[in-house]
Amino acid sequence: NNVITLITSPSLFTTIIHHINHTTTKRMVFYECLIMVKHHTNFKALSAMMKQMSLKVVDNGGIVRSIQNHGIRQFPSRVQAKYPDYKTGQRYYEKGRYISVFYDANPATQSQIQTLL
Repeated sequence: NNVITLITSPSLFTTIIHHINHTTTKRMVFYECLIMVKHHTNFKALSAMMKQMSLKVVDNGGIVRSIQNHGIRQFPSRVQAKYPDYKTGQRYYEKGRYISVFYDANPATQSQIQTLL
């Protein structure tokens, strides 16, 4: 079964966690995490968030298979951020950066990842 969970946070627009399938061990599940961030998000902050997420997976016995930056793209429709931007006050965006993270983790680790995002 495919499970899709939608999460929002102040620094990110939307994160979609997509449970794809079980791996050979019953405790580890393969996840694809699509992260959409504001197009002007600071690169250092974004790198720190990816590192924190990766360390959480690895520290709990998981494997990070890939992190892919798909660049800045137009959203299919205008997106509303949970909170307005602290510099510009902007709340609606038409473009953003897409990042995919592919990893194996247990469901407990997945819950911890969701709190990071």
